[in-house]
Amino acid sequence: MRKADYQASLKRVPAALLLQSRLYPDMYELSRQVIRAAEIATDGVKTLAGVAITRYDEPVITMEQHITRVNYAISYLISLPPRQLTEDLDKTYLIPPRNEEHYSALGYILFYLLPNFHFHITTAYNILRHNGVDIGKQDYLGTTKPEDNDWPDLEPSIRKTCVLSGDPFSLNRSLAIAKRYQSALHQYPQLNYFTFDLSMLAEVLAALPRYKRSMMTH
Repeated sequence: MRKADYQASLKRVPAALLLQSRLYPDMYELSRQVIRAAEIATDGVKTLAGVAITRYDEPVITMEQHITRVNYAISYLISLPPRQLTEDLDKTYLIPPRNEEHYSALGYILFYLLPNFHFHITTAYNILRHNGVDIGKQDYLGTTKPEDNDWPDLEPSIRKTCVLSGDPFSLNRSLAIAKRYQSALHQYPQLNYFTFDLSMLAEVLAALPRYKRSMMTH
């Protein structure tokens, strides 16, 4: 998104026009694709953790506000205590939008959360390419030579998230995790932000004996 914003300014293309671009009339525009990806990531993890899904109340109109929305989602994933994801290992989840099939947590991640997240991310990427933004596959996978200024400053979003949650313990823990998180992204640059969090979550759940039985409960 930062590349898109920068290149749009160089080409004197209004960022608002880019955000409203879509691949086909009956598809979401770029703005909605980005917002849905962020929502799916945070709301999906909240569902797994048994946390009430709340709305993101800040306006998301400008390109910078979209980037802030993404950073907020990343910060929330970091700030959530892992223990909340493993308290009820036998719980099942309904798969939207029909809410007819019950899946285990791993099934929910693999068959709903990750596919839907990547669908919106891929569509957003395709919209940017269709509009001439100079990005490639490596931008989707992650840069091979990350520089410090390529990584978002998550501390403001983390502090805001933890203050809103009223959990003082999670602040220091989350800031420490953020440092390890960004260190891991430097070490494994092929991982992008969201896939790192969700893929690691899937690996953790897959390692649990109860989840090796079956992904589906029926």
